[in-house]
Order: sequence, then C-alpha cells, then structure tokens
Amino acid sequence: MEITESESIWKVLNLLFIKKKVSLLNKYGKSFPAEVDQGKDNTLILKSEGINQNSATRLLLAKNENKVFICESKVKGLSSDGGLIVTPSKITVRQETEEDKKEYVPPKLYVNGIISLSDITVFLGDDKIKELVKNHSRRLMHLFDIYKVYLSDKQDERIRLMKTFDQPIIILNREESKSVPDISVPHHEYVKSIKTERMPAEYKAEISVPIKYRHFIIIGYVQVFHKSRLDINSFNLVSLVASTIKKDLSDYKNYEESKELCRITAFTSTEITFLHSMNKHFSRIFRIGNQIIFNISTSKDVKITVRGIVKNISPLDKYFSVSCGFHNLTIEQLEKLEELVEMSELKTETD
Repeated sequence: MEITESESIWKVLNLLFIKKKVSLLNKYGKSFPAEVDQGKDNTLILKSEGINQNSATRLLLAKNENKVFICESKVKGLSSDGGLIVTPSKITVRQETEEDKKEYVPPKLYVNGIISLSDITVFLGDDKIKELVKNHSRRLMHLFDIYKVYLSDKQDERIRLMKTFDQPIIILNREESKSVPDISVPHHEYVKSIKTERMPAEYKAEISVPIKYRHFIIIGYVQVFHKSRLDINSFNLVSLVASTIKKDLSDYKNYEESKELCRITAFTSTEITFLHSMNKHFSRIFRIGNQIIFNISTSKDVKITVRGIVKNISPLDKYFSVSCGFHNLTIEQLEKLEELVEMSELKTETD
C-alpha cells in the first residue's frame, strides 16, 4: 500500500517517525540509526551517519505491529546544524518479512588481475598472439584495398593520436574535412601528424580503431585504407573486428599478470590497501612508484578495473601489505569507487 496524500503522510510521520527510533537505508539495504525532527514548510530534518549518499532521495524505515513503513523523501539541502533537510513524497506500507529481520552483510571485495604497466606488452611476442593476429588479418581483406591488424609494444604516430584524443581515426574522405565525424581524431590533427608518411595519393579514406588492453593501454589497432570514400558502416565493421581481438586478448592467459585473490584491508575513493603473498609476480609488479592495473572484484565478477601507483609496501607474517593510490580516474570510475566503498564498509584498516 502507498500513502501519497500529504495529510495522511504527516499523520504517519508524527505517529511513527518524528522523534522515534527509525532507520535510514542506503541503496544496498544497510540501515543506520536516524533522528528525525520536523522542519519548516513540510520538511523533515534527518541526523544520521548514513545521510551522505550519492542519491537525490532518502529512505526512512519504521516498524510497527509486524508492518514496515518506508518513507521516501527528496533531498533539499543541509540545515544550519548539519542535518539533512528532506521533503516526504510517499510512504510505502507492507508486511514485515524474514528478510527484513536479517542484518546487512557487505559483500567481500578483492583485488586481482594485477599487472605492471611496463609488462603489458611483453606477451605480444608469444606465438599464440602472432597466430591470433594472423587469423584476424584475413577477415576484411575482401572489403578494403588495404586491411591490417597491427600490434606493437612501441607507440607510433597513430597510437599517439588515438591516445591523445581518446578517439579512433575515421577519415572517410581525406579531401573533405567535414566528412570526419565528431567521434574521430580531428581531421587537421590527423593531416599534421601523418604528413611525413609516404601515403599513396590514391587512398582517400582511412579508418584505424584502437585495440586496448583492459580498456587502458592501446597496444595496436585495426586499420583499413580505401581508394574511394567510406561511410560510417565501414567504421562499424572495423570496430567489430577490433572488439573481437580485444576479447581474444583478454581471454589469453597473460603470464605477467597476478591472478591471486587479494584481501582488501583498507579502501577509500582515493587509495586502497590489500594483501599479496611473496610469489613469482611480487617483486616484478610491486615497486614503490610503479604503475599497475588491477581489478576490484567480488569472488564471482569484476566490479571495476583501475590504474594505481604503488605508495607503500609493508612485510607482514605471511603476506605483504600493499597500498596504492588511484591514478587518472574518470568521473565514472570515481563514482563507481565511491559506490564500492559505501557498499563494502572497508574505510579503515581491519585486522
């Protein structure tokens, strides 16, 4: 049952919420004790350690006679004494279940899939990788005048361009700068960068789509040239091949990568500390100041892949404690990390 009429909402609030023992819920189901007072202009003032959530709404929970009352409110701002001002919008009433009686248990998070930035391209010389490139090098030969798959541990001019602008190269017609879509490296930057190359004049179009290792490092690209102009459908075809190669590379067992499931002991949106054993990967990956790429995962799936810089290494009885600061985060990554921190409750060192 939902209560949406203002007068009825306030009757329930005065009876069960205001100056009563209630809980503030976060989106993961964890509850925090909350104090609720009536504010001005049909608002409530909340005080609780759980008020800082990345959401425009707050959920208050009260129980009475085997029934659960959940008040949904919209955030308006902060009061002068640090409380949260909210406007109640509705109250949902339902029967209490066994699930409601259970205590929130945060999911266990781990660090895994760790590799040093300097070791990412080591595996590119393996025979299996060469065979993979050879197999994919035939896929679009019948559609374009020149088609090739390029993987390398060295950064050429095209990789530099795509890295700088974080965009593929989509030159549908070299003679028409307006033919270059917004999702491409700019036409003038492309022309300026490749002017030293001896490119036959008969090729009017080029598409180069980057191949990224775990969404971070460009280790090559799929490239086509054509004597007549191309269209965006050609780009979609090349992108499909690049995505397939990227998946094949991610499925490949990279021997430079540590697969150890490392327990996290401290976690904030700016840094993380975890435990790693002294194995064959340790001394190669973990050096103060070294850049690494790693996953933050549950035991079943990867939640986020991030880049970090090793800040501290401390020996313990059976493990080494490794602290890393997150590096070059996007807004989306930062929001995801804040969400994981809130979900995991690993904000300080634990035993």
